[in-house]
Amino acid sequence: MNNFSCVELARVGNIITGSTPPKSEPTWFASHGVPFITPTDIIDGHRRAVTGRYLSEEGVKGLASRLIPPNTACFVAIGSTIGKICFTGEAAVTNQQIHSVVVDENSFDPRFVYYSICTLVDQVRATASGSATPIVNKSHFGKFQIPKLPISEQRRIGATLGTLDDKIESNRRQIATIFRLVESIGEAESKKIPPISLESLAVLNRKSSPISQLEGSLVDHYSLPAFDNGAYPVREMADGIKSNKIVLNAPCVLVPRLNPKTQRTWWVNPSPEVVSLSSTEFAVLEPKTGTDLSAVWLAVIDKDFQERMRASVTGTSGSHQRVAPLTVMGLEVSDFRAAEAEVINTVADLLNRTHMLKTENSRLAALRDSLLPELLSGRVRASEIEDAVEEGSA
Repeated sequence: MNNFSCVELARVGNIITGSTPPKSEPTWFASHGVPFITPTDIIDGHRRAVTGRYLSEEGVKGLASRLIPPNTACFVAIGSTIGKICFTGEAAVTNQQIHSVVVDENSFDPRFVYYSICTLVDQVRATASGSATPIVNKSHFGKFQIPKLPISEQRRIGATLGTLDDKIESNRRQIATIFRLVESIGEAESKKIPPISLESLAVLNRKSSPISQLEGSLVDHYSLPAFDNGAYPVREMADGIKSNKIVLNAPCVLVPRLNPKTQRTWWVNPSPEVVSLSSTEFAVLEPKTGTDLSAVWLAVIDKDFQERMRASVTGTSGSHQRVAPLTVMGLEVSDFRAAEAEVINTVADLLNRTHMLKTENSRLAALRDSLLPELLSGRVRASEIEDAVEEGSA
């Protein structure tokens, strides 16, 4: 920001704090309509929120003063997830934990404002008040500053970074489509083949590694939070990991043992660049000799297997429910070794395609994050890199 003057967010536009429909008005929610965004709908690193709740016409009327337009930056400002941020693709309403910046588009580009606010996350978190429930109130939030650039440069920066996020989102849609297609293939094939125990298809990898042996090394950490944050491992220093993990030396399928009612099955191709580690909350499955990994995948995403997993949990209710590793291996699955070779090969190609798309997204996100401070500081001009970014995201 050294080369530019700055402006407070309160002067960028109108800051709107959301609200939740009162319990006395159940008809304000609907199965479709205007998205209702809460912090749980926002995933770090994802530009768009993914919400499953909507407001009816009645709900929108009741919260008309909280309605925000498309292309609005929404910032979580209350609670343990302060700093989550998204950018609306359509009109929406948020709950009371979120401040939204509705910009004056005559003076500010909405995408530029969104990316500028992304750089403020650590600053905002550091100033949150309250020990039990951290909070950044609306007036305090409005005092944070972003660069004040000519509108033409703002638009160029917003468009340049937006091109990268557009490609990332396109890849995510492809990934979701592929998983739906694979699931439908599995459903159709499972009706034609006999049952078998999972241990007849797969081997349980239980090779653990003491974290102390990896001190000072970068690792890819496959964990439940990493899955929930886009299903891509976190590359981090092993020193920050608190407990022993399972070493992933070959392509495998991770089946969540903790709270299996939530679908978190993971197709994994470990990177050759660093050691890959899995949380012990997953059952790490490798195919038996002569079995294709895609046959294992089809077996464990099958709805009947998922139901058997849910029925096999032990422990208290909620997040502490687990399925023991050996119990997982003894569960009945469809024997996809009996499926046509063409089906197995097609599924393998599709699943490997998702891995390629996730890898590309990781590269694009890293490029976006490295360009952001350079563009905002003026060390790099958008006009200097527009063509290269366009090529890189093609």
